[in-house]
Amino acid sequence: CPMHSPEALAAFKRYPERVEGHKVRERSATFSDHFSQATLFWNSMAPWEKKHIVEAFSFELNMLETKAIQERVVNELLVNVAEELAQQVAENIGVKVTATPKKPTPQPGKASVSASPALSMDKPAASIKGRKVAILAADGVTGKHITDLKQELAAAGAMAEVIAKHGGTITSSEGESIPVDRAAPNATSAIYDAVFIPGGKSSVATLAQSGLNIHFINEAFAHFKPIGATGEGVDLLKNTVAAQIDLSAAASKNGSISEMAGVVTGTEGASFSTFFTQFAEALAKHRHFDRQTELVPA
Repeated sequence: CPMHSPEALAAFKRYPERVEGHKVRERSATFSDHFSQATLFWNSMAPWEKKHIVEAFSFELNMLETKAIQERVVNELLVNVAEELAQQVAENIGVKVTATPKKPTPQPGKASVSASPALSMDKPAASIKGRKVAILAADGVTGKHITDLKQELAAAGAMAEVIAKHGGTITSSEGESIPVDRAAPNATSAIYDAVFIPGGKSSVATLAQSGLNIHFINEAFAHFKPIGATGEGVDLLKNTVAAQIDLSAAASKNGSISEMAGVVTGTEGASFSTFFTQFAEALAKHRHFDRQTELVPA
């Protein structure tokens, strides 16, 4: 045993010391403070983070069949974390807030902290390194759009995968063979950080007839992920997220770039460099919770 080695024994020496007093079993008053950390966490959240917390509590409590347990969680726990949290959850599960919040006992020598920015995720990342983008494509896609995006992403430390109806390769509008990284039936939007729809009339026409691709876009949109489209790819978005976001500003002007709630579009003739700058900013933000997603069928 290392601690019994001669070297270890030589490193530590014991000295006799006289100690007097009573040995008692007593806990610090801080052990009875069950809510201040939870309150600090709640106060530190951004509005969209608070919304997620409310929805999570509401979902789990609505799974319960015993109303008394729901009432106890709201009136004995949540109301002592934050009245706002308790009221919103109570409304979602159909109970009343009847308890008065307990005021935490001030601890001597302990400063009160109302919120901490370090606890919130509501801040953009310093880079897009490690992010993965799904490229939805089919035969007739504008190959240059895919090549340009992959080059820009690689330079920033990110990556992209081409998703098509089948494995193997697809043929671009320029006649080039493009490797397919994943077949659409084996691809889910959950494993990607963003979606890109390149131009190409034939490609977009094929994607528009695929329920898998439409669902992929809608699901990514409902999960607040960045979505980019160039050329005819913008037209595909009109059949998916147009119910939530007005894309006419990007579609009406030739050569324009538009960004709305993390949806970045560039019409035919627009500068790809400018498009990517906007798309990378949306990707760095990671999620765009300013969207309205209630009507998205995903």
